[in-house]
Amino acid sequence: MAGENENNGGDRFTGHGSEWNDSNLSGRDAQTATAWVEQKIDKRSMLTNKDRVEDVRDIMWQLEKDGEIVVHRVTDDHQPVMHKTLYGWDKKIPTNRLWHHKSCGQCGNIPGYPTSLLWLMNELGLEYLDETQPDPAFLPSDPVARARVRGLADIIACDIHPLNNLAVLKFLANEVGADKDTVNVTWYHHWIHEGFKGLEARLAGDAETGTFAHGDTPGLIDICIVPQVFNAQRLECDLSPYPTVMRVFGECMKLDAFDSAQPSKQPD
Repeated sequence: MAGENENNGGDRFTGHGSEWNDSNLSGRDAQTATAWVEQKIDKRSMLTNKDRVEDVRDIMWQLEKDGEIVVHRVTDDHQPVMHKTLYGWDKKIPTNRLWHHKSCGQCGNIPGYPTSLLWLMNELGLEYLDETQPDPAFLPSDPVARARVRGLADIIACDIHPLNNLAVLKFLANEVGADKDTVNVTWYHHWIHEGFKGLEARLAGDAETGTFAHGDTPGLIDICIVPQVFNAQRLECDLSPYPTVMRVFGECMKLDAFDSAQPSKQPD
C-alpha cells in the first residue's frame, strides 16, 4: 500500500497485520527488493509456520454441501491453461465456456475471465436460462400469463423460501437459541402453510391451471413447487390441505426431468 514517506518524501509500501512493519522504502526500492526476494525463496514458504486463517473456499464448500450455492469447477471441457499464483501455486484458467472472475489478493493477480457463462445460484438463473434456452420455455409468451406465472412462483421464491432458508434456520437455533421443534415445526411449518394456503387457493380457483400449474406444460411455477414440496416433506409438513399443489407435484414427478433431479437420486 503506497503512502507518503515523511523521511525522504517518496512513496513507501507497507503490509497489513502485526507481522508487517513500515518499510520506509520508496516505491522503486520496494519493487527492487520484492523482485530480489521472489528470486531467492519459494513464495509458498511465506505461508508456513503461521496460524491458518479462515479460507473462503471452506465456506464455499460448506454452502455447496448445504445446497445454498452451485459451485462451477474448471474441468477439461473448459480447456484450461495453468498459471502461477502470487504464492507459486498452480491455478487452472479456463479458455472455453468462460465466466466473469474478479481477481483477489488471495488468489494472486489472476487474469479476469470474459463473461460468457454466468455464475448461477439456485433460482437466480431461471430467467437467464429461459432467455438463452427458450425451448422448453419456463414462461409463457403472453404478458398477462407471464405475470400470473411470476406471481405464483414468487409465493414460493419470495414468501416461503427466504424465511425457511437454511441460514435463517441456523440463526434461529444458534443465535436466538430456539430448540429443534421450534425451528423445524413452529417456524418452518408455519411459513409453509402460510404460503401454500395462498398458492392452493390461486391454483384451485383459476381456469388457467391445467395439468400443471399453468396450462398443460410444466414451467416456472412447477420448477418452484417441486423442490419446496420435497423440502416440506423432509420436515414432515402435512400437505393434505393442498390437493391442487400436490396434484401438480405428482404430474411433475411423472416426467424424467423432475424425477431424475429429486434429492434421493443425487450422489451427495
